[in-house]
Amino acid sequence: MLPARLLPAIDTRRLRSFDGTEIAYHVTEAPFLDAPWVILANGLGANLLAWRGQIEYLRDRYRFVTWDYRGL
Repeated sequence: MLPARLLPAIDTRRLRSFDGTEIAYHVTEAPFLDAPWVILANGLGANLLAWRGQIEYLRDRYRFVTWDYRGL
């Protein structure tokens, strides 16, 4: 479960891959209009929580997107 302070700021969405696999991805709210995007690529076995510190520290300057690899 995500910490309460991150829950309102992160929107989890899902898409279906070409082979039918459902993949979750996560986006943060934009801190201001036209905020730059940062793409976070998880390492093997990591998920959104691996980026918690970076998101917390930089969320007032950037908007983030990351995804869950297949099987996570």
